[in-house]
Amino acid sequence: MKLLALGVVLFALPALASAPGQPLGPDDFVFTVPGLSAVELLPRGCQFPWCWSSNPGSQTPYSLTPQIDVAGHQYATRDVGLLNCNGTARFRRYIVRLTPDGVEEDVAYITERCIPNTTSAADTVRFRSLRIDNNAGCLLMIITTQLMGNPSPADVTYPSTGSNESLIKICGLATQFDILQSYTPDTAALGFTVPRIPEGLPAADYFDTYYGDLATVGDWSQAQPLQCGYPATAPSVGDYLTVADTLPEPAPGQGRYYVTAVTYQGEKRYGRRSSGGVLSGRNPAVLPACN
Repeated sequence: MKLLALGVVLFALPALASAPGQPLGPDDFVFTVPGLSAVELLPRGCQFPWCWSSNPGSQTPYSLTPQIDVAGHQYATRDVGLLNCNGTARFRRYIVRLTPDGVEEDVAYITERCIPNTTSAADTVRFRSLRIDNNAGCLLMIITTQLMGNPSPADVTYPSTGSNESLIKICGLATQFDILQSYTPDTAALGFTVPRIPEGLPAADYFDTYYGDLATVGDWSQAQPLQCGYPATAPSVGDYLTVADTLPEPAPGQGRYYVTAVTYQGEKRYGRRSSGGVLSGRNPAVLPACN
């Protein structure tokens, strides 16, 4: 077992996409920006005000103003038409962002699909109400999935009742303060997006990543360096940094934690501790030297 101490290791296990004839969802996103992942926060059928089927009075479901993250990226959506499904239109639905330099780049997309063994059926999806949580580094959006065209009941098991809306959360963007690391087993790497104010410091000169046995959590003098003084030049807000994890898997019944420290102009910080309900910074002096 692996665990991360602030940031806490979030297991990024690969998920299987849905099958044709089933609603599209978070597992169907393809990410073109590293470090992002999607989950269904509220399932199909979630109700107003979080999800809704039509415009309830003045509560417009559409995001009319682009959302902006802490790195200055503005987020929106766009569609690209694809070959249709024997007469039924389908699209690739993109989440896009505009960089502070005015360059548009793709963030993620879902591809609508034709359903085999039907006359002209397609799984379709719509994106609505894009908004952002900059403290957690997450995008939230409503997606609507529908079955369009002429299905064959014998081949399609698409739900036919209830609301089609789900509330999706996409995380891994830059946060305000915390270094939120994730672990990707298929690449044996840790990664995080540089916060705007890393651990409360105005910026970062470099980062050091340590690891240790779970049995020693709290005794940070027992931590061992994994990678030190990276990147080679001072990072920018929103940069996605990775650390190769070449350590062997812990033995059964044992676990390992990871913790990353940030240094700016000689001051080092690596998360918080609680004593009597009062939060304070961890003591950087107890961390071993990282060379």
